[in-house]
Amino acid sequence: MLVYLFAILSAVGTAGLYIAFSARSPWWILPIFVGGFGALNCVYIVYLFITSFVFSMKKPIKRVNPYAFFMTHLTVNWLLGLFRVHHRSQGLEKLPNEPFVLVSNHRSDFDPMVGFDAIRSRHLGYISKEANFRIPIVGRHIYHCGFLPIDRKNPLRAARTIKEAARLVRECGISMGIYPEGTRSKTDEMLPFKDGAFLLAKKAEAPLVIMATKNTETITKNFPWRRTRVDLEILRVLDRETVAALSAKELSAIAREEIEQYLNHR
Repeated sequence: MLVYLFAILSAVGTAGLYIAFSARSPWWILPIFVGGFGALNCVYIVYLFITSFVFSMKKPIKRVNPYAFFMTHLTVNWLLGLFRVHHRSQGLEKLPNEPFVLVSNHRSDFDPMVGFDAIRSRHLGYISKEANFRIPIVGRHIYHCGFLPIDRKNPLRAARTIKEAARLVRECGISMGIYPEGTRSKTDEMLPFKDGAFLLAKKAEAPLVIMATKNTETITKNFPWRRTRVDLEILRVLDRETVAALSAKELSAIAREEIEQYLNHR
């Protein structure tokens, strides 16, 4: 984990300075360590910013860029480490050996990061709000990982995004995550599910993976004093034949029932 590496380098550097200058007072050790740790993190951010200009967002992607995928995973892991997030993932063995559409409940901006890190063995992209693609560094990298922006207020543009996401699943081997609620729930109750997520699975002719996420809403409350454990579980996988046979509303009802049962009994 990058955070641990930076901490180790900062500790080694601090110890080296302490020995080199034969310092008698230990009071400066903490400021030097914190300063070194902060400097390493800043250098990493600057590096990401500079290299992000290599990527263009003007054309549809045809495949996942390996470098963007690696750096995005590294950065997500780094951010989760900084926020002291530990995720426990169960049921990953249920994932199909082919591109799929992933649906889950949505409680926090950390949800896609935790899902992306947990399912790191796959090329998993997400349909995400447009604002995320305007963030310096972030937008260019995630776009080349197969993430797609969606305009929630414009049904026509949203439909185009669903169509493009289906193409990425069918033709590019990218699995696609999408939150049926459309936005984060700010209470313990899930918001109504929208059909777009399930229409995506049908258009992509792909299996539907139903996942539940728990505790991501406590990450910012716990930081920096407490560690947060996030639970993710793959609840059920509907194969492509089942997806084709059922309507979007029927798929939505199945997904919602599975997730509600998990959240209510944990």
